[in-house]
Amino acid sequence: MSLCTPSILSRLLDKIHRLIITYRKWTADRQIIVGGAGLDLLIATNNPGKVKEMRDLLDLPGVNLVLPAELGLNLEIPETGETYAENAILKARAFAKASQMLSLADDSGLEVDALGGEPGVR
Repeated sequence: MSLCTPSILSRLLDKIHRLIITYRKWTADRQIIVGGAGLDLLIATNNPGKVKEMRDLLDLPGVNLVLPAELGLNLEIPETGETYAENAILKARAFAKASQMLSLADDSGLEVDALGGEPGVR
């Protein structure tokens, strides 16, 4: 079974930190006020389990996690991508467009080696 390893999570968190720093520099250069005291980041999911995972991973100073329900959003995005990353991008873009906020999404699934990687991306 393929699993997300701690090193993958560490690299993901590092990329998110760099994105936040870049975003803060960009907004500071343009004198844009972002969410008052920090960065508002929409978690692009309605799944309570994924919300908890994201909250645990993104417990960062200066980052205000916003849930779709707080904005009255209830989007169901078709997962038409051929990879988990493509599906996550579809979700993040749809939620960003609907909310006009920076959005973060993920997609995951189960891939069993003994079944040739099935069930995989659906």
